[in-house]
Amino acid sequence: MDIEHGAFRVKPFVKADPDFDYSLKDYVYTEEDKKYEASRRAKILHWDDIHTASKAAPELELRAKECMLQFLGYNPHPHDYYPSLPFIQSLLDTYIKKQITAQTANAELLFHMKAIRNHQMLSGGWLRYLDRTPEEYVYYAKVLPKMALTARFRLSQFLGYTPDIIHSMDAEIYLRHVYCRDDFREDMPFSQEDYVAVTVTRYCELYMTEGKEAADDSGLLGPYNFGELFPPENDGEA
Repeated sequence: MDIEHGAFRVKPFVKADPDFDYSLKDYVYTEEDKKYEASRRAKILHWDDIHTASKAAPELELRAKECMLQFLGYNPHPHDYYPSLPFIQSLLDTYIKKQITAQTANAELLFHMKAIRNHQMLSGGWLRYLDRTPEEYVYYAKVLPKMALTARFRLSQFLGYTPDIIHSMDAEIYLRHVYCRDDFREDMPFSQEDYVAVTVTRYCELYMTEGKEAADDSGLLGPYNFGELFPPENDGEA
């Protein structure tokens, strides 16, 4: 499994157990696989996006990233937020200049944050393995079993309910790898990685039960605080 700062991918078929055959020697390369590989190649930052973002209130990039942490709970991969960054920075600039109200700024920010989350669910590969196979359940049962209960407990604690494994499988495997770090303690506050896992679980649950439109429009799960993002004394006049 790859675990990158600000990016995340699940590889259900990592060859980790010598007693289980995870090889893909008989696998047929499908059109869906070609689309997936194209999406991975597309994860390269485009100069046009970087150049545009650098011209739109560049001094507000840090504040824009703080907004992402508030709405999402984690720092998304630059590939996923750079296309939206100039709009977010311009929006914040307009709000600071009191040309729009906090309510208007908040509604516009929510739109862009959902777009970032939705793009990340696709480009991160989280939707590729939703047709669960028996091999995936075997892998789920065998990979890092010492962290299995901790990962499932913390995920359930944040969600407020115990998710169906079919929805949370990839997120739990991701957390098991995260929790293997030397600095992890079970009583630690929720981290960015925990927010990633609950976001993936909730999105996949809605995607599989209600469809893509419901998942795309679903609420964000970050530690959002309207008062911190939009202090009353800075509210606009529009």
